[in-house]
Amino acid sequence: MIDKEKIQRINELSKKSKAEGLTDEEKREQKALRDEYIRSVRENLRSQLDTIKVVDPNEIGTFNPQAQEKLEDQSQKLKDEIKSQNANDERLAVTLRGNPANPIGEDGLKMLERMNESHKPLVDWALDGLVIKVPKTILDIGCGGGATIANLNRRFPLATIYGIDISPVAIEKSIEENKELVLEDKVRITEGSVLDLPYGSGFFDLVVSVESYFFWEDFKKALEQIYRVLNRGGTVMLIAEAYKGKMNPITEYLQDELNLRLLSPDELRAFFTEVGFKDIFVQTKEDQSWMYIKAQK
Repeated sequence: MIDKEKIQRINELSKKSKAEGLTDEEKREQKALRDEYIRSVRENLRSQLDTIKVVDPNEIGTFNPQAQEKLEDQSQKLKDEIKSQNANDERLAVTLRGNPANPIGEDGLKMLERMNESHKPLVDWALDGLVIKVPKTILDIGCGGGATIANLNRRFPLATIYGIDISPVAIEKSIEENKELVLEDKVRITEGSVLDLPYGSGFFDLVVSVESYFFWEDFKKALEQIYRVLNRGGTVMLIAEAYKGKMNPITEYLQDELNLRLLSPDELRAFFTEVGFKDIFVQTKEDQSWMYIKAQK
């Protein structure tokens, strides 16, 4: 079992990471402590499983079915916890190998397929808060696996939807996910960067980006590009399942591993204001750590 001092140090590093960031040495220390903690939890669960025995009622004088049921329930819960932990470990491993900043290879494709499913509740929640004039042109930045494009098409079937991503794997997956719409020329997908959007000024009525902004190398420059391609009165919405100061455990782990540039709601507002956006609105869903920010040009 990991000792109390190490758990305290894990908490100290986590708080410092959120408040001011960690040095490279502290990041390595944090990773080593987290790995040790996970191993300790697993060993503890397995040792508990080893001590549980469901006894044949014929082997004892008095059989207590309630006690047997309780033991079986405890055993199943522990097995489920280990299974869940193993699934999370595999999810993290695929995510790290697949590189969410620029999906690559077979693991990148697996990651995009999983994200298409796992991000749907988040995207639905955010887009339900989008009250705007029906758009004719929409851009999805960091279109990933293409599920958000399909979602936008269901909501705005008369719009032409553009998708852009720096990853060839993501481009291929987005096209596959929306192949009928691509053939009908309702969806157009391009490889490219948010830092140099290949579209004319004032071209889009709506720009959306899901779980992408924290990978952008120059956030202000990216916002300036979005501002440029939006028409007057157009809307931008950035959607994320975590933000600075409110992260789920997996995102907190990935923040250090992938150098996610998560911003707080106040920091996001400040950037949007500096670039020139108006009617800036941030919505959070505290029980899920979700967030979206929307604004107009």
